Amino acid sequence: MDDPDARWAMPPRLLPIEYLQRGEPAMDRAQLFDRAPIAMVCLDEPGQVLAANHATAHLLGRPVNYMQRRPFVTLVAQEDQRRLVSHLTRVANGERCETDLTMVMPRGTTLPTTLVSTPIMRGNHFEYSHNAILDMSRRWQVEKTLKKASERLEHIAHHDALTGLANRYLFEDRLVRAVTRCRRNGWMGALVFVDLDRFKFYNDTFGHAVGDAILVEAATRLAMAVREQDTVCRYSGDEFLLILENITSQADVDVVLGKLRDEINRPVYGVADRPLQLSASFGATLFDKSTRDAGLLIKQADVAMYQVKKSRRDGFGYYSPQVDAVAARRRQLEADLGMAVSGLQLRLEYQAQVDIDARHISGCEALLRWEHPVRGRILPDEFIEIAEHAGLTEKIGEWVLHRACADARRWLDEGYQLDCIAVNVSARDVSSERLIGYVQDALATSGLPPSLLEIEITETSVMHQPASAAKVLGQLSELGVRLALDDFGTGYSSLRCLNDFPFNRIKIDKSFVLGLDHNEGNGAIIMAMTSMAENLGIEVIAEGVETESQMSKLAAWGVKLMQGFLFARPDSAEHFLSLLSAPLRTIPQSLPAA
Repeated sequence: MDDPDARWAMPPRLLPIEYLQRGEPAMDRAQLFDRAPIAMVCLDEPGQVLAANHATAHLLGRPVNYMQRRPFVTLVAQEDQRRLVSHLTRVANGERCETDLTMVMPRGTTLPTTLVSTPIMRGNHFEYSHNAILDMSRRWQVEKTLKKASERLEHIAHHDALTGLANRYLFEDRLVRAVTRCRRNGWMGALVFVDLDRFKFYNDTFGHAVGDAILVEAATRLAMAVREQDTVCRYSGDEFLLILENITSQADVDVVLGKLRDEINRPVYGVADRPLQLSASFGATLFDKSTRDAGLLIKQADVAMYQVKKSRRDGFGYYSPQVDAVAARRRQLEADLGMAVSGLQLRLEYQAQVDIDARHISGCEALLRWEHPVRGRILPDEFIEIAEHAGLTEKIGEWVLHRACADARRWLDEGYQLDCIAVNVSARDVSSERLIGYVQDALATSGLPPSLLEIEITETSVMHQPASAAKVLGQLSELGVRLALDDFGTGYSSLRCLNDFPFNRIKIDKSFVLGLDHNEGNGAIIMAMTSMAENLGIEVIAEGVETESQMSKLAAWGVKLMQGFLFARPDSAEHFLSLLSAPLRTIPQSLPAA
């Protein structure tokens, strides 16, 4: 032991406390203990503090003389004291172990630590324990931050960022679980598909910020209208899905759907320059203990919702095999329509437009027809919406423009004079600058003068995306193409349309014309339209004229251009050419006053 370096080779049991107790001259080892950067304490078998270094005093905020001969358990938070007693018992039995403890600091603050204890044994006899106190506050803070970040990522992965509702991935998992519980417990449940009406119109007209506000409001209303145990999900865009569990009958679902409809139908205030009226279409399907395929439920609810949106019966409806048959027809038509566009199944028919004063056909409107090889003739009312959904309207519109311009050029070459040929354009095409290219190409290919082509646009179309529509219509007008506002009077923004867009003609909607014989108010509206158009220098044409009485009244109110079954039904290009060759016999030589 004469070699001073030999003291560093002493067995681990020869710790500084032993030298302190024995009074042996190894004070450099005691100094090492006292000045160690890690908090260390020595405890006897009952758990009293025999020695503590300066790092312990600094860590725990208490002087060394305060801790000596004090039970270590008094420095530990009450909720951890039982664990400490168990820990010290294991150490006294010769086991090296560690445990997490919350230390009590002065003024009641706490500190998370880990206590690492090593028993000092002499033979089989426990003498004391050497304990390192590790400060875990930074690690715990990091773990807490990581836990919060993990929870946040978990939330983002399973919830919609805008509305906070469950997203489709979480929803599909909950639906599977709901069906499983339903099968196990013998419950009934319902899946509800919700689609906001006219959301795209609001989003395009007022901007995406307003659209987002509408979605958040709709999500809040849906979530507040169902029970806490039910699930509400934003499935995609303006579509929401709801799971209603543990119901007894369809009557329960009727009550919930009625409540949901009432909530959604309330106007939204404060998001635009005027209150926005919301509404939605609800489709529901029921499931019970016999249900096996959760994914099929979403398809069934979607089918039911689509039928409600199409028929606008009462705001909500249920899936049934009959509804599914209609949806199957729609799916088949959608598949067939792509072939129809490329397979020469589309046809154009032309309906005459007559000049009452001149008593001759002044023009015509091109009307699209689909000659299905199995189902026969299909009218646009059935397949145009399908075409929009399938993204085929531009391709169809391009074909219509080329066909109509080619037919009109042929009639001119054969010596027949027309003021114009009218072609309808879809809402999506009006907002697309590609329409300009289609029109230019059709005119160039056919050689038809631009002034003989009239593009018909509905009020709804131009208000779909008014800024884009104004740009496209302005460019068409610069080409020399005529513009007509179709279905005039059926929208809320008619006057704004006339003021903001370069229309040459308005078409009085047939709903006003057909009601002339039994509704005097329609006549007053038509007279007001005619007077306004005359003051603006815009032509007026009335569509849907079916009787001589209607013709006479319209003529008396200043409407000189008309279209309807009274003069001619839509027919092929060849039949229209025969009309151009024959005199008009429908118009009497003198029209009676209205």
